[in-house]
Amino acid sequence: MVDILKEVDIILAFIQNDGDAQQLRGDMIENEKQMRRLYPYVSDEKFSDQLELHAQMNECSEIYRKARESFDTLLRTKFPDFTSQDKYKTIYSNILDNTLNYEVLKNVLRQVDNWKKGHVTYAQGFNRGLDFITRKSHLPKDFFNRMDE
Repeated sequence: MVDILKEVDIILAFIQNDGDAQQLRGDMIENEKQMRRLYPYVSDEKFSDQLELHAQMNECSEIYRKARESFDTLLRTKFPDFTSQDKYKTIYSNILDNTLNYEVLKNVLRQVDNWKKGHVTYAQGFNRGLDFITRKSHLPKDFFNRMDE
């Protein structure tokens, strides 16, 4: 668990401090925001003849795609061991897409560690993870379907 978190910390620090990484992530964020602004109009039949809206959406999508590909290449070049391992695929994908919730990751890794040590069953660890997400997200207690313990 500690090794994974250390590696994630190193990658996140790199992204925060590297100019190219900051630029690429910024391009991704800006174009994603713009696509979210345009989407209600592009998907509305009343605006279907507004070709400039569709052109803007396509342009933002293309810039986002290119920035994401370049960002992926940059991270894979700098961190080949982490980015090439299947067991880190989901974590890496979340880092790449800027959707990693560090607290949830720590909790998940803690539950996996407890399960591997035999301190909890799979169902108990799973339910504890759901409890954590429920508390952190201020969801109703019955929001998730829990596993039978």
